[in-house]
Amino acid sequence: MSNVPDFWRHKKVILLTALLLVTAIIYLFNLPSEFTNWDDPRYITENPWIRSWSWQNLYHLTTDPFVSNYLPVTMLSFSLDYQLWGLNPRGYHLHNLTLHLICVILVYLFLASFKVPQEVLWISTSLFALHPTNVESILWATERKNLLAALFFLLSFLLYGKFLASQSRIQYLLSVFLYLISLLSKVSAVPAAAIFLCYDYFLKGHKFRELKLYNKIPYLVLAEIATFWTIHAAQISHSLNPYHRQGTFIGLLAIPKILGEYCGLLLFPSQINVLYLEHIKYSWASVSLWFSLIFMLGVLLYFWKHHRPMLFWLSFFLILLLPVLNLVPLPVKMANRYLYIPQIGFWVAMGYLGRKSFLHLQAYRIGKVALMLLIFCWALFLLNQTQKTTRVWRNSVCLWTDSLEKDFNNAMAHTNLGDSIDNKGGQTNLACTHYFLAAQMAPRFPLPHNWLGFYYVKNKRLDLAESSFRSAIDANPDYDEAINNLGALYFSKGLLGRAELMFLRAIWINPENIDAWDNLFYLYLRNDRRQKSREVAEQIIRHFPDLPLGHQRLREWQKTDPQH
Repeated sequence: MSNVPDFWRHKKVILLTALLLVTAIIYLFNLPSEFTNWDDPRYITENPWIRSWSWQNLYHLTTDPFVSNYLPVTMLSFSLDYQLWGLNPRGYHLHNLTLHLICVILVYLFLASFKVPQEVLWISTSLFALHPTNVESILWATERKNLLAALFFLLSFLLYGKFLASQSRIQYLLSVFLYLISLLSKVSAVPAAAIFLCYDYFLKGHKFRELKLYNKIPYLVLAEIATFWTIHAAQISHSLNPYHRQGTFIGLLAIPKILGEYCGLLLFPSQINVLYLEHIKYSWASVSLWFSLIFMLGVLLYFWKHHRPMLFWLSFFLILLLPVLNLVPLPVKMANRYLYIPQIGFWVAMGYLGRKSFLHLQAYRIGKVALMLLIFCWALFLLNQTQKTTRVWRNSVCLWTDSLEKDFNNAMAHTNLGDSIDNKGGQTNLACTHYFLAAQMAPRFPLPHNWLGFYYVKNKRLDLAESSFRSAIDANPDYDEAINNLGALYFSKGLLGRAELMFLRAIWINPENIDAWDNLFYLYLRNDRRQKSREVAEQIIRHFPDLPLGHQRLREWQKTDPQH
């Protein structure tokens, strides 16, 4: 044993390695072999910009918003994956798992830097590593953005703490830079400046007049820019819609209630769902909203007076969740992925409470044994839920079937299940049933109307198809896919003028809609507008240089050239 380095004999390293191995084994045995049909096509499988590292692709990935977000670091990571694995889903999921394991190590180092008690440190790190709500961030390929944002935020916070101790400018500048990288992965850590202020005040013991606000300014400026850019991108795609549809003030009043539901989800995740929708209408007279508000304020006031470190960790949980508590209008009430970073504060706070309870029971052997047995059973329950949740993410059909078993009145789940069944082939009538249910449940939701239109086209019921495409466009006038589909329907009917207008409108809304470009090429080619068709083929080559489609269309044009 004398030849074994001291580093590897250290029990903390052995325990952390064991935790990482257990986490890796649980996920590796359930690593999905498919992408889901939930954003994965738009970000990965159908995204032409990740196919190569040409200057044009890199320009698009680093400058353009993508699916209502601006996240160039995440998009570059997908491009890297494509160079390594092509479209092999296991490579992308393995990358996500590796990022999560790195985050587990960083959480351990992060909490150790705060000198929290050892039992609290290990409980918090283990829960972060293995909690079932994190399965979504790990096994959903697109949610890479969450993992990257967490990784760089934790590194930034670690360096901020070192800067306060050493006053090193290099550490401070590195902290600001890593915070910027976190925001460019996903805007999860926007409230960092408020977290750093709480850290200075509650944990460092600085008096309010002693707080140094100037060193928070770079974080605040970066957060403001990222927030403005993200909201702007979301407004363009019309994705800023409050889930409750009852106005801003009701949304604000509902924050403590949603926060309580998040706490319940962490403590007893028996009904983990990929989508959480609210089916209850609230008003100013709703007792549950006021009770939740009074309870939250009471808890914060109690710890303000009696336990400042506990208040910091509760503030960490609350402040990092605040942007996704519908402070900015969101179409869903809750999401598991929103808990990925904030839960760290919750687990440390619960660890402190558990430790205090255990110390109070030291003189009562039966009570101490009962508490340990309860914690052991709870840990087994969480592990079982994690295992079950990983199996849900095997493929899209499993994912959305599970979602509907927990909430049948979920229009998005019906739509996505119909799409996944449709993609498998052979059950188009079942897929149509789900589209129809979704359209009835949420008439202002455009996706099911669009897919219904596809179904009717396949069955030669063109009038119903036109009505469905129009319903999708009425629900979202900038829905370029439905506009292009309506144009294709007009094209098949011989209404070439209307078809051309639809294709041009779809391209104007979304210049990356390659199907609209292709349809426009054929419309001009078959209408003897040869010069126009050639121009469209050249436009396709310019817009999508890494795809063969433009060159193929140009060759088709040349074959029809009378002088060729």
